[in-house]
Amino acid sequence: MHRRTLRQILVARLGDALRLGSPAASYEETDDGVTLHLADGRTATGDVLVGADGIRSAIRAQRLPGTTVVEASVDGIGVFG
Repeated sequence: MHRRTLRQILVARLGDALRLGSPAASYEETDDGVTLHLADGRTATGDVLVGADGIRSAIRAQRLPGTTVVEASVDGIGVFG
């Protein structure tokens, strides 16, 4: 999915709950859901955390620390038609 399209969908559906402008640093699962810790010190809480923060994902690194990231050498993917 194109990054701009994903952002538009998230903004339309989440509004003020969407946090833009500070990278994810870590997260913690709680009895009530999940707390996301941002690099600028802010936190956000919710029921679900979607780790769509790119190839150098702090979320992926925390959730799957032994996973090897393989560069796909793809600049973009498009759907035509």
